[in-house]
Formats: sequence, structure tokens, C-alpha cells
Amino acid sequence: DANGWYYSEQCIRILLFTDNPGLGVARIRRLPASVCNSYRIRELIHYLGLCRAPEAAAFLGELPDRHDVLQHCMPEYIQALAACRQHPCRAALLTMLDQLLTGQITDGDLRWRTTCALADAVAAVAATDESVYEEIESRCLTEHGPEARATLLSVLEKLDPQRSAVMVCALLDDQADKSLLNTAMRVIENALIYKVTAET
Repeated sequence: DANGWYYSEQCIRILLFTDNPGLGVARIRRLPASVCNSYRIRELIHYLGLCRAPEAAAFLGELPDRHDVLQHCMPEYIQALAACRQHPCRAALLTMLDQLLTGQITDGDLRWRTTCALADAVAAVAATDESVYEEIESRCLTEHGPEARATLLSVLEKLDPQRSAVMVCALLDDQADKSLLNTAMRVIENALIYKVTAET
């Protein structure tokens, strides 16, 4: 029942921040599908992102292919990946981006929610991790489909304006879908405004 789950959730949250956080992660791994495949998993995903235990990062890093779980907590999951400062979560964040770029997330609503959350998360991670810029730049050079380009433009809008403008030029060419040009011009205009402001 609701009260029983509330107390169970509180106990797991406490375990995640004790001297043995791996025990809390182990408890999460044993949760039944009725919990994992529902809104009830949202809070635990959030706290896993704040937990600094390697076991928590490993668990989060295993979830990109679990769309049955993520459909109930996609924004919370992506925020947790950004909050975690360990390699499995950074890798999972890029995996989620690649799933969008390759059309593996087909549900329209889930795709939209993933794109919105991912743009902010990638920007937050890129602020302290130069390798993320390199990963985004490499995708701008190779992605040609309109949906993939639209997704990358959503991410570029959130990144450093001047660096984003350069990547926009790499992303778009004379074959680019005209529907993308407004977003592309907005990114370039932001870069110009940033430069003028910095020099005055």
C-alpha cells in the first residue's frame, strides 16, 4: 500500500547516504517490477544521482535500454546522470543522446521529454567536462538526418554560445532542412550578442 511504500522508500534513501550505500543500491535492484515500472521509482532515481557510491553510478549506467522503467522517470533519470560525477553516468548520458539521434526512442511524448531534459543535462556536464564538447562536435560532423540535427540543435542552444556557433556551421550544410534554420540562426545570433557584450 501507499504507506508501506513510503516507509520502504525512506529506508532506502537513508541507506544510500550511510557508510554502506551499496546496500541501498542492492535493495533498489531487488524492487519488484510493479515499483520500477511506475512513478514510484522517480524519487529513488533522483537520490541515486546524488549518491557518490560507485554502485549507484553503475546502476544508473545500466538503465539507458530500460525504456519500460524510464518512461515513468525520464527527466529525473537524465538529471540524475548529470548530477552524478562518475564515468558510467557520463557514458549513459551520451548513450541517451545517441538513442535520440538514431531513432531508438520512438514514442513521441517520451522523445520530446528526453530531448528537453537532455539538452539541459549535457550543458551542465559540458561546463566541467571538456570531453563532452568533443563528443557533441563529432556528432555534428556525422549526423545528417533532420530529426538527429534537430536534436543536436536543441543541445547546442544550451551550450557555450561561441562554441555552439562553430558546431552549428559544422552541423548544417546546403542540404539542411529549412525548418532547422531558425534554431540555427538563433544559436549564431546568441554567439554574436555574447561576443559584442564581452567586448564592450
